[in-house]
Amino acid sequence: MVITNQLLTDLKTSMLNQVGSAFLYGSVGSSSVTPAASDVRLGNEVFRSAVDTVDRSVTDKITTSLEINTTEANGNTLREFGWFETSAGSSGTAFVRDTFTAITKTSDINLFLDTTISFELIEV
Repeated sequence: MVITNQLLTDLKTSMLNQVGSAFLYGSVGSSSVTPAASDVRLGNEVFRSAVDTVDRSVTDKITTSLEINTTEANGNTLREFGWFETSAGSSGTAFVRDTFTAITKTSDINLFLDTTISFELIEV
């Protein structure tokens, strides 16, 4: 059996559309616990906001961006972020979770979070 290029293209398009409609809110938190595939929330979420951009201009890639400006999340030591489909901080399921070197957020800092996901389907 051969999977046609059309099916591969349709599957890739479907996945890109799903990710684009799922990464609607970005969140940051203070937990440094190593991310796991089973994570559904941040370890200790402190801020969530609608994404600033979802960029599909590059073929087979989607980039989601969030800016946390000088008036947001101040007074927290940020160590983790995630992407969600809902705005409520205690609900929704994390689609992506990652940790980073601690940043003590103050009004002097604008924080930019970008995640790019690439899709490639190959027949095996």
